[in-house]
Amino acid sequence: ATDIRAIRLDDKYELEIDFKPGLKKKVCYVDSPNTLKYKQDSPYSGHFIIGEPLRNKGNYLDWVQGGLVEVQKVIKWFGKDYYKVSMYNELDTVRTHTIGGLNFNNVTYKFEVSRLNITTATLSPASLGINTQNILSYCTGLDDLNNSFGFNYRLYKNKSITVSGTYGSGVYSNIAKLVYTYPSASTNVGDNYTVSCQANSSGYVTKWINSSHTVIVNYALDNCTTYTTKAITFNFKNLGGVATKINLSATIDYGISLPPTIGYTYTIENQSTASYCIYPNITFYGDITFQYNYGSNQYNYFTSGTVLNKTTKTVNLYVDTGTAITATVYDNSNERVEGVYIQVQRFDFDSGNYVPVGEYKTNFEGEALLYLTKNSVFYKFLLYYPIGTLKKTTSPTYIYDDTIAFQINLFEDIGQDYFDSVHLNNNLTFNTVTNNFKFAYSDPSATYNRGCLKIYRTAGSDSVLYNSSCISASSGTILLSIDNSSNYCYVGKSFVYDSSSNEVPLDSKLQCFTGENVTGFMGLFVLILMTMAFAFIYTFSIPLGVIMTPLPMLMLSAIGFVPISVGIALSVEIAAVIVAIFIETRG
Repeated sequence: ATDIRAIRLDDKYELEIDFKPGLKKKVCYVDSPNTLKYKQDSPYSGHFIIGEPLRNKGNYLDWVQGGLVEVQKVIKWFGKDYYKVSMYNELDTVRTHTIGGLNFNNVTYKFEVSRLNITTATLSPASLGINTQNILSYCTGLDDLNNSFGFNYRLYKNKSITVSGTYGSGVYSNIAKLVYTYPSASTNVGDNYTVSCQANSSGYVTKWINSSHTVIVNYALDNCTTYTTKAITFNFKNLGGVATKINLSATIDYGISLPPTIGYTYTIENQSTASYCIYPNITFYGDITFQYNYGSNQYNYFTSGTVLNKTTKTVNLYVDTGTAITATVYDNSNERVEGVYIQVQRFDFDSGNYVPVGEYKTNFEGEALLYLTKNSVFYKFLLYYPIGTLKKTTSPTYIYDDTIAFQINLFEDIGQDYFDSVHLNNNLTFNTVTNNFKFAYSDPSATYNRGCLKIYRTAGSDSVLYNSSCISASSGTILLSIDNSSNYCYVGKSFVYDSSSNEVPLDSKLQCFTGENVTGFMGLFVLILMTMAFAFIYTFSIPLGVIMTPLPMLMLSAIGFVPISVGIALSVEIAAVIVAIFIETRG
């Protein structure tokens, strides 16, 4: 910074910081002998609280301009930690807000109450009861100044308080949760529940916050003998599309939330269809496992997190005659993997598509027995691990041997595993033809209602926000184009946001453009001629000739005339200077 000014306004000071013109990255350091807390969850950029909590004094500090603001905590071995604030914008003067006279007793504690996890509590048949360990609701909060706090809570049943009390802090990484479970004996059809929470940390002003209530209803799933709202139908066919009778043993775990909590089993014999119906106007998730036989062959079908509601889903499962083939699945370290789901798809000439003809699961030895036709049929294989997470899709192939092997990558990003678990589908790609970053996402649970794509351009150690775009929806696609500019790299970053504007990073992708040498062998030929010429010109002095001979390589690489990096050419020139000095000193 070249200058800093404090401007007094009515109720605050505004700091103006001048930087050297043209800087795209500005850096400030925030330090204080008093308590210094960075409010990461604040809607304001680079938001800090600086003060003396014991004396009820303090200030806010935040940056008000647009552009990207990054905050990094610098941890010191000795002395107090401080913060590094990096700003990326085109401004030469950056303004901040500092609000004086903050009374810490009036800081509102920010926390939230989640949606109720269980939206039904009396099941059909009623004998199933309720698992008392099921979470009814929980409250979460971030504490900016004090790790010692707890929650006051109230549980309402039909608008009357049935339980109230205080829940201890249970702090983990400055996050506290209140978890309350209810006994099954207290629930009846038609009951509704509401949980209300309040932080009880001394010196904080908080409000009671209520969760959305839930109404207790009956719900169940059966083979359409009791209920008539058909949720899903399975048709078993041969490759010609003709209905085929099979023997089926089915297990469906279902519930209002994931993971499902209620198991339903069902068997049929010599049937070509299987349908399942639900209680009217109820939506829940189901994990389905089928085992069915056609002739002497045994097949499986697996699915996870299937939404079951009044909109009927139709699934066609094809059966095929074939030879027993042993499939083995390995990981990155060539270790066999248990629990990999293999979906087999066979090309159907009548429809012109690949159709599923069986699903299998590897055993503890990483093997599964598939039934395939050898030498004459195209197959594709889709490998899932765990179920619902696609790890590999093979190209169409014939089967010639009695054994086949697959290898899958188990080194997944931790964040990606989390989003798979909550059914947030997202994909960030770059098209080298159109020079477009593409971010597509979809959240069936509607937990995240906003998506953003941000592009940063880097050159050397500098990085600046190049372009960004956001859409307010639980699913969508964003396209952003970039310039094919030499010597620049672009980083695309994707994010989603929930209803509280909490930002969750998803993925990033790097795309670099480098200058291409177009002189080819002509450039190398010119380099050889110039090198010979320089060596001949300076034959009168050996040390000078040693210095000047590699100079053409440095000159031509600097202007991009030859495909040699400047770093290599400069290293050769420095080595030549050292050799020349040695020759000169040795006479």
